This record gives sequence, structure tokens and C-alpha cells, in this order.
Amino acid sequence: MGARLRYADVAQSFLASARWAGESARGWQAMVMAAERRGHEAGNRAWRAEDGPNPADYTRRAVLAKVTGGDADGVGRYTFTVDASDASRQTEVNSLRFGSGRFNTTYRLDADDSQRRSRASLAGEWAPARAWMQTLEAQLHWQGTDIRQDSDQYRLPDRATPFESLRWRRFDYSADASGLSLLAQARHETGRAKHWHVYGVDLTRTRYQGLRNGLETNLLTGTTSQTILGEHLPVRDFPNTDAESAALFWQDEIRFGEHFAVVPGLRTEWNRLRAHPDAIYLEDFPDNPPVDVESRQTTPRLALRWTFGNGHSVFAQYARGFRAPPFGDVNIGLALPVYNYEVRANRDLRPERSQGLELGWRYVGSELRASASLYENRYRDLIESRANLGIDPATGALVFQSINRDRARIRGIEADLLWQLPVARDGDGDWQLRGAMAWSEGDDTRRKLPLNTVDPPRATLGLRYDGGNGRWGGEGAMVAVRGMRRIDHGVTPLFAPPGYARFDLYGWYEFSPQVRVNAALLNLGNRRYWEWAGVRGLAASDDGIGFHTQPGRSFAINLALDW
Repeated sequence: MGARLRYADVAQSFLASARWAGESARGWQAMVMAAERRGHEAGNRAWRAEDGPNPADYTRRAVLAKVTGGDADGVGRYTFTVDASDASRQTEVNSLRFGSGRFNTTYRLDADDSQRRSRASLAGEWAPARAWMQTLEAQLHWQGTDIRQDSDQYRLPDRATPFESLRWRRFDYSADASGLSLLAQARHETGRAKHWHVYGVDLTRTRYQGLRNGLETNLLTGTTSQTILGEHLPVRDFPNTDAESAALFWQDEIRFGEHFAVVPGLRTEWNRLRAHPDAIYLEDFPDNPPVDVESRQTTPRLALRWTFGNGHSVFAQYARGFRAPPFGDVNIGLALPVYNYEVRANRDLRPERSQGLELGWRYVGSELRASASLYENRYRDLIESRANLGIDPATGALVFQSINRDRARIRGIEADLLWQLPVARDGDGDWQLRGAMAWSEGDDTRRKLPLNTVDPPRATLGLRYDGGNGRWGGEGAMVAVRGMRRIDHGVTPLFAPPGYARFDLYGWYEFSPQVRVNAALLNLGNRRYWEWAGVRGLAASDDGIGFHTQPGRSFAINLALDW
């Protein structure tokens, strides 16, 4: 049994969790875990009070149970797993009060979000001892996700609604997925070559549903209307959709002696989207019926690996990739006539295809582990979701649509190391140095413009000390990120976050084998910085740039108990 308590002041959050595990006399094993976290809004480093974080309260709960037993060499070994989680969050969205566009008369905005997820799976393992199959693994799985987002928007009179009003909105989304996966392995020898075959099948089916509803109330007279911003609610932004996929895959690791291996592989994938429009969807899009989409592709892979006797190895890999159009990009539709704003479906969206080459080196020694690799991936029909297409001259509406970028390229370098430092020792502790870096850049090679989905270069460095035979220790770490320089600004200059270096401290102490304390002090310098993923697409002229800053200095402490 065990328990864990954690407090983090970045969001004044408190976590409590417990776990239990046991085994029967016949070898069946069981485990149960449960956790709950409560907290508030995460802080930021805004320089203006009005750009502070939106006040929030949240609760998250999760439970996991697993039972395993049997004998793979006999009737089989089986694992049954169930887990469930739910989360709720209430937010005062102060950042949009008297904001731009449809929020320019909003004096209060409250949000209430909730999410529930349930999952169950049954897995089995067998050892058939056949020449073409020595082991077999199978898994049946199901997962259901439900999301509900409510908001209450209080507004002053404006030209469209010349009265004080309350706009209540609700968005419901659900995804129910089920599937079957089979994985088999076989080993044999052919002459001097040793083969290790891995092959199988994946089958999945997911049903997506979404619905937006709302009600506008005149706060002077109490009259209500279900027409908001020119939309008569309820509406569906996409039809109820079934996404089905099937994949067959195989690879063979062929070893020639102890130093050289060739790994060919093949994957055949089939995908289908089937739309099921109902009366709600067809009422809003009578002239644009949804389409069904089907695609299939076979993609090869080839890897080479050389291992040398002194701990060094090098590898090379060529692979082709394939990504079917997501359901939300093909048949989505959204129109706000009041603001002349549209999100259009793209029923001609093509699958994304890629081919990539990777070269790398690894070293594993008694005191040092290191690796480095470089890669280049080239894409055809790269899918860019919700691209800003500008103003439609026929309607004057600002149009967003998922499109294919004809040609694109992403390339980069990655490296990491872990070094047991050869310094003088007192026999009671040791030092470790760890580091990692990642650099990449992406380009739309047809338009000769950068891809905004690629993050700037990043490097990490840490120095760790373990003392008392691992009973206590500490680590100092640094994260350095270069400023974002390569941006496709489109029609509006975008905010380019500057680079930063953040320093963190970690420590731990084990009072006994049953009691351990971990602590962290993060962002020691209280540095103000932004993450590109959090501000991508934000205009350089936006008044709320400070709102998107990351948290400043904070601490966290964790108590782990085992018995």
C-alpha cells in the first residue's frame, strides 16, 4: 500500500492519492489506485494587474483498477483494466471583459467546464509455440469521453441588441471509441541470419458527436431568444460522424552476427469517415451535404543498425508516413453572420503523405551514455487545420478552412547525454551531468515560408548529486529556449516571443524506506517568458500579451508513504 500528498503553489493545488496492490495464492495480482487534485488558476508574470490569470477553481478525480492472472504457456494470461476520471473547472473569464469583437460590451463572463472519461480493456497473452508464432497478444478496448462547456455572458446594450442581456451557451462533445489489436512475434534462423518478426492488426471505430445550444435573455423584460449572432440554436458544427480504421503491419529484425542488423517493415492502413447528418445539421447547411471520405495507403520502412564493440553504434532509417484527414476538418461548418466570420468545410481535403530520413549515433559506456540524430521529413499535401484564408471578395466574410499545403519540409537535430562524472568520491555519493537539445525548422517549400507549427530550439542541462546511498540528493537544472525568429506572419504581424533561460532546483530526502519527501523550487530567477505553443497566432498588437506569460517563481513539495 502507499499514499502520496503533494502541494504546488503555482496554482495553490493539493493532490492526494492512494494505491493498493496484492497477490493471491494462485498467482492472480490486483491493483487499485485513486487520486484527487484540487486547485485554482495558475499564476503568470503579467506586468499589468488587468492581465493577471483568470480566477478559477478546479477539481480532478481519477481511479484505476487492474487484475492480472493466468499462465501464457497454458490457457493464457489475462489482464482486465478499468479506469475513470472526471474534471470540473469554474472560471471568471476577466481577460475578455470589454474585449474585442463580440466581447466589446461584455462586463462579466463565467465559464463552467466538465469532462468525464471512462475506459475498459481486456488483454490476453498466449505462447502458441508455432514456427510462425511464438507469442500472441490481443486486446479489446473501449473508451468514452464526454465534454460539456457552459458559459454565462453578461452584456451591456449595443447596436445589435439594444438592451442589457445574458447569453447562456452550452457546447456538448462526445467521442466513443472501441477497438481490437493483435500482436504476434516469431523468431527463427535462416543460415547465419537471425530473424525476429513482429506483426499484427489494429481495428478501431470512433463515433463523434457535438452540439451547441444557447439562450439570450433580455434582463429588462425577461424575454428569451435562441437566435444569437445570427445563428438559430441548437446547431451542429459537424455532423455525427463514424471514423473507422484498419491497419496491418509487419517488421523483421534481421541480425547478421552481433554487429549488424537490417529491419524492414510494412504497414497497410485503411480509413473511412461516414457522416450521419440529422435534421439539426441539415437545417443549417441545406445546400452543403456532408461527404464520406475513404483512403488507404501502404507505407514501407527500412532501418539499418551497426553496433561496434567499444559501445558505439550508428543507425539509419527511411520511412514513409500517411495521415488521413481528421473528421473535424472535412465536414465542419460555422458561420457568424453578425461578425461576417466563417469556418468552411473542405470536402476535397486530401490525405497527408510524408517520407523521412533519420541518421543517428549512440554510445553506451560505464560512465557515459550519449546519442545524437538528425532527420528530415518531406510532406505532400500537409494538412493545416483552420488556416486563415483572408476575406472572401464575394461575401466580404473572413474565412477559415483546413487546407492542404502542397509541399513542406521539417528537419532537425536532437542530442542527449548522461555522464557519471569521474570526480573524487567519498564513497557515499556521486555526481551526474545530464543534457539534451533539440533544433528543428519547418518550411512550406511551395510558398517559401516557415511553418508556424514548429517550436524554436531548446536545450536542457542538469547537475545532480546522490548522497547517502541514494537516500538524499539534489539537482540544479536549466532550460534555455531561443526566441522565435522564423514566423509566417500572413496578413497580420504576429507576436514573436523572446528567448529565455529558466533555472530550477530539486531535492529529496528519504527518512526511511517507507517515507520520502521531494521538493522543487521552479523558475528561481522569477523570469518572465512565453512558450511559443501558447501564443502561436497571437497578434503583435494584442493588448493582452502579458496574460499569456508563464508562471513565475513557485515551489512544490511531495510526501510519499509506502507500507
